[in-house]
Amino acid sequence: MLINKKFNKYFSNNIRWLVNGALSDPLKKMLDSVDTEEKCEVIRNRYFKKILKYVNNQETFYIKRYIVRNRLESVKSLFSSSKASREWDQSHRLLNKHLLTAEPVAVGEKRRFGMLKDCYIISKEIPNCLSGRKLLANIQQPSTDYGLSKKNTLLRNIISYVNTMHNYGIFHGELHADNILIDTGNLTLFYLLDLGCAKHRRNLPLSWRIKDISRLLYSLKGICTDAEITELIGCYEAFVFPLHIDSSKNLPSSRFSQGNQPLIYKNKEVFSKAVFSKIYRIKRKLWYGRARRCFRDNNVFKVASHDHYTINMRNEWDIKTLIGLINEHILSLKEGRDNILKVSSKIGITSVPLSSESTKRVCIKEYKYLSFSKQLLYSFHNSPARRAWFAAHGLMALNFQVPEPIALCEEKRFGILKKSFIIMEDASAFLPCNKYVIEKFGDPHDEVIYRRKQRFVSCLAESFRQLHDSGVYHGDLKANNIIVMESNDTWNFFYLDLDRVWFKKWLTLRKKIKNLSQLNASLPHCITYTDRLRFYRTYAGVKNLNDENKRIVRAIVRLSIQRKHVWNPRIQIA
Repeated sequence: MLINKKFNKYFSNNIRWLVNGALSDPLKKMLDSVDTEEKCEVIRNRYFKKILKYVNNQETFYIKRYIVRNRLESVKSLFSSSKASREWDQSHRLLNKHLLTAEPVAVGEKRRFGMLKDCYIISKEIPNCLSGRKLLANIQQPSTDYGLSKKNTLLRNIISYVNTMHNYGIFHGELHADNILIDTGNLTLFYLLDLGCAKHRRNLPLSWRIKDISRLLYSLKGICTDAEITELIGCYEAFVFPLHIDSSKNLPSSRFSQGNQPLIYKNKEVFSKAVFSKIYRIKRKLWYGRARRCFRDNNVFKVASHDHYTINMRNEWDIKTLIGLINEHILSLKEGRDNILKVSSKIGITSVPLSSESTKRVCIKEYKYLSFSKQLLYSFHNSPARRAWFAAHGLMALNFQVPEPIALCEEKRFGILKKSFIIMEDASAFLPCNKYVIEKFGDPHDEVIYRRKQRFVSCLAESFRQLHDSGVYHGDLKANNIIVMESNDTWNFFYLDLDRVWFKKWLTLRKKIKNLSQLNASLPHCITYTDRLRFYRTYAGVKNLNDENKRIVRAIVRLSIQRKHVWNPRIQIA
């Protein structure tokens, strides 16, 4: 930790503080109230990190609290700096290089027998600033006076600032658009936040630059198009590499070293490819981390046991309620009640009422494992229920809509899996896609219905394209596994039957054709051949079909006929 004569020490509530500047009475009062969180507003509350807001005499402070995860981290703290101390050090180093950040006020640590329990860092609020993401989102609003040129200028300024930061030898480690604050009165004034993972090097390796710029550009994917991101990579590249090129070897004259080995990027194409590859790996890592949270204890989920059940559940639910719902489900199947949605030798699905303000009914899907070989296999390998539980959260992490998953319950006896239950939000009030189109678009002579059907088909095709572009493959993507919810003049689509969903880097053409034929074969005849061609053109992003597209359409139609579901065009396919 940096020690300087202007820093003062203070001890309060078992927290040892290091204060930047004089110890005033209001500051002491704030430090005394940190442990109890008195007069503090909670801004963000995660499992091991909490951010508080403290206001005193029209001056605002932000208090960041890091909670030690486990005993191993406590032991490590005997030999290394805490997260708050590292952020404190990096903030002062940044200010010494005349780069702006939130002014650090105090850093504190609570230890017991030398081992860290909690640590804190307090910073002043930066006035008249917005995060890069929020400002770019505001600029894109049609109600604002900003235009496309203002957005492009701001993006280039951000890239220029990141290059300046890198030229100073600063590697952020967690650089994204929310960690850069921009002065709304001066769009060239930037503040860097969350410096706990930052590192300083005299010459920053190119691999570190790529990691930082990739993380930043990934955070802009919801705001910028792929073309804009490619342009920003070229903009950063122009800063990094000199314009002088060795024409005999087509190599840039700049060299960056990584360890003892010089790392040379031959041309822009290779550099862009490296950045895009890193963006994908970041996306995959963050997505997988978010999706896997549903299997462990955290601030959203918890794992509990009751009798023979192991339950993965959301924190707001209690075990007794869930066990009561499962017992009601089992009784409904046994007595053959009206709330049964589907029943077979392998599965049973019921809709169970619930006396709750937020959730009126839940849907419970039971997976039955009849053979001992399957029971043994799924005891050690992902069962269909676990795959469905993971797929639901994986799709939600990719911003696709599914009925909200509530709990996964597995019944085991002597370590062998007998049954599994998935409890989800009930969506039976909405129609599946095949029934929806019959009810809403059954009249072929109504012009209003015809135009509305065109928009519906295009909206469904956009949803399919986004699904496949995200690398999601659904093994049984029939129309009855898609729930339709109307929203003003658009539609939201909820995907069901998720135990056969897989997440890939990309989908092969064969899998795409199989998914499209599943939907095509299961849509009723009120979706005409013209509508189906419109669907494909929207899905493929083309206005006219070339020879390759025509070949794909013929393959879809041929496979649709073989499935013998609902649709039969009564035509011969050559």
